[in-house]
Amino acid sequence: MFAYFNGKIVKKDKEKVVIDVGNIGYEIYMPQGDVDRLELDKICKIHTYTDIKEGSFQIFGFIDEEEQSVFEKLKKVSGIGSKTALNILSYMSPMEVCVAIANEDTVILSKIPGLGAKTAARIVLELKDKILKEAPDIVKKPQACKMKTNTAVNEAVLALKVLGYSGYQIEETISRIDTENKSVEQIIKLVLANIK
Repeated sequence: MFAYFNGKIVKKDKEKVVIDVGNIGYEIYMPQGDVDRLELDKICKIHTYTDIKEGSFQIFGFIDEEEQSVFEKLKKVSGIGSKTALNILSYMSPMEVCVAIANEDTVILSKIPGLGAKTAARIVLELKDKILKEAPDIVKKPQACKMKTNTAVNEAVLALKVLGYSGYQIEETISRIDTENKSVEQIIKLVLANIK
């Protein structure tokens, strides 16, 4: 229904923003990382997906079209609604989601709060072929896709997001510390000691 909104961000909280377009405020649900990146009183463009159900009308937004594309793929998985798809993208980047699916990494997917092993397995089952068809090299070259291959780092990032830290804060801090051969607990402690 709405392809995108171009306007001023007038309000934001953990999971949504209000964008003023032509003196009308639209409430848009977004991944936490996108909310963190947007600045109040700044003009921005948000790509949107409109979810219309009986008695419900919600708009979901994304800074990047790639993120919207992964969101729409996740929504096609049986049992995955808009809020669950959005939650996945609040904990993992679009590329991380695609690499995890392509590599059948249900362990990292199932660590996302509210997902679980069965749902993670269903996501892999229903989306792996589609992901590989669109990006056949995604399994062979995960580093080129900016996917962190260190499982301990992945698990630490998810845990820190659960604690309320933004993806930007976590990634920036991890880039400054040595995570080589560290356990999940050690990485979390290092991040907490160095996060700004």
